[in-house]
Amino acid sequence: RQEKYRNSQLKGIDTTALAEKMRLLIDEEKVWLDDRLSVKSLAQLLQVSPHQLSEFINVRYGRNFSSLVNEYRVAEAKRLLCEDQEKSVIEIAFASGFGTKSSFNSVFLKNTGMSPLQYRRSQTAKK
Repeated sequence: RQEKYRNSQLKGIDTTALAEKMRLLIDEEKVWLDDRLSVKSLAQLLQVSPHQLSEFINVRYGRNFSSLVNEYRVAEAKRLLCEDQEKSVIEIAFASGFGTKSSFNSVFLKNTGMSPLQYRRSQTAKK
């Protein structure tokens, strides 16, 4: 990783302040709920370039932008699948920030090892 960022885009950036701004946007404002969120749009909110944000996420969180955002979205979907039995899986997909059912299903499966419906059933069986 160090070799990859030998010519760091983060020189002169207060990464502590950037981390705090990002925490607020992710944890408080939940910007990841917007299915149109992109590296570019988040970078604009943080007042850095997309390259700087991408490097920051890779170094700070050890993953890329999509993986980080999808982690939050899947956690939200898991919560909603358990707590809101009245909502359909597709409603939960959209409420969690996913733009399509197919991307929701594939990301959810990749992150949990089961489909959203299988997850819901496994959680309701535990109760």
